Amino acid sequence: VRLMDETGADGQLGFTATVLHGTVPYMSPELFEQGRVQGPALDVYAVGITMWELMHGRSAFGGVNKKELPLLVVRQRLRPVFHPLAPPDYSALACRCWSAEPEHRPTASELVSKLQQLLSVAKAAATAQRQQRKLLASGPVQGTRAQ
Repeated sequence: VRLMDETGADGQLGFTATVLHGTVPYMSPELFEQGRVQGPALDVYAVGITMWELMHGRSAFGGVNKKELPLLVVRQRLRPVFHPLAPPDYSALACRCWSAEPEHRPTASELVSKLQQLLSVAKAAATAQRQQRKLLASGPVQGTRAQ
């Protein structure tokens, strides 16, 4: 791989690979566009795709030809679609992660924070469900009769 350094409009230094290496479904759109500055948002994109795969239990672009996938991701903005019953906050976060524009993706620290929040909410909901099932399984409540 030969790397060339580039300075973006904001004066920050980035790198562009002239030869791409990676797993195509997890590669962000800017990797396929010549001259785009690359940075940490590349990994955030991959996390978003992984979030979809964790929710659905399958590969995000399983039926798509891997040679055609880069063009579909860049030009047609192809992304996986969440099941309608997927948790909306989880789906929205994943969709932000795979935004076509890197600056619209959450930072890694923001992503971790949001995932921790989602985990806390999920744990609280699971605890409430367990308590409700226990209560229902215990049978009717014996009460006193009013006089």
